[in-house]
Amino acid sequence: LREIDHIFTLARSITYLSGDDMRMTYELKEEPTGEIYHKLIDHALFECRFVLLVVRDSVRISESGQLILRKMKKFLKSKARGGEWPGTKLLSASKATLYKYELSWEVAEILKMAVRGLYDWVQPQRPEDLCLLRSDGTPWLASIAHEKDAYFTLSGEEKQRLIKVLPSLTRHRKTKIGRKTGGVPNGNAHP
Repeated sequence: LREIDHIFTLARSITYLSGDDMRMTYELKEEPTGEIYHKLIDHALFECRFVLLVVRDSVRISESGQLILRKMKKFLKSKARGGEWPGTKLLSASKATLYKYELSWEVAEILKMAVRGLYDWVQPQRPEDLCLLRSDGTPWLASIAHEKDAYFTLSGEEKQRLIKVLPSLTRHRKTKIGRKTGGVPNGNAHP
């Protein structure tokens, strides 16, 4: 197993929360795949409470994608229509269905068995843009899979816990992005 060296960089966004709590956004430099992806999903069980998956109206989802949704149906917490989710804002009038699931060991196993890596969450074969959310609904990990882009939004303590699980995440370089992009580093959007 070859672990990815410096898997993320400090992105351009600093998110200030209430009091002294501060979270930084870290962009992934390389896709977590195989064992690294599995470790990431396993660690999310301790950091996150929810999983968000998206099905866009403009792309018909395949039978294999529908099977994933059926396997996860009993963990569904909410289903909503919208044009925006962490990392993405649709530019056209098209909409998507946002599926929010309770994160559990069983859901984690489904997420690990469904794909080889984080950027495999692309329609039509699967639902899109896996996001892992904290109990307050804020993103811990957001992905824009078709663009091979993803980012963490982490407090200092969350970053340290992640580094303990995946030591290859220790090196990063600092750059800046403002929160004015609507929480969308790099301004990623679908047409």
